[in-house]
Amino acid sequence: QNWVCENSALPSTAQSVFFCGAILGGLVFGWIADRYGRIPALVGTNLTGFVGGVATAFCSSFWSFCVCRFLVGMAFDNCFTMMYILVPKCVCERERERDDIRRKAIEAITSHPIGKL
Repeated sequence: QNWVCENSALPSTAQSVFFCGAILGGLVFGWIADRYGRIPALVGTNLTGFVGGVATAFCSSFWSFCVCRFLVGMAFDNCFTMMYILVPKCVCERERERDDIRRKAIEAITSHPIGKL
């Protein structure tokens, strides 16, 4: 398609559409989480991200690509946020603080070397 070579503004446009989806997704899935619960919101974000991600492979125009990026953007932050809220509920109350410290330490230790790659 040569979208990038023909028009250098298209990648920035697609990225902006992605982040607009992230903003709207935060509002929509936050409302769903408040109204119907965290698990329906988590399932919704994962389904939205899955549909948008798979559909991206079949895009034949730039605007259909932007629609798919918008859907993926809607799910991006929210699937992680809901997960971080739900996972501690699976740990007994006594261990939650210790488990949270462990998860944050592992994340901090592993994200630095991975970022250097």
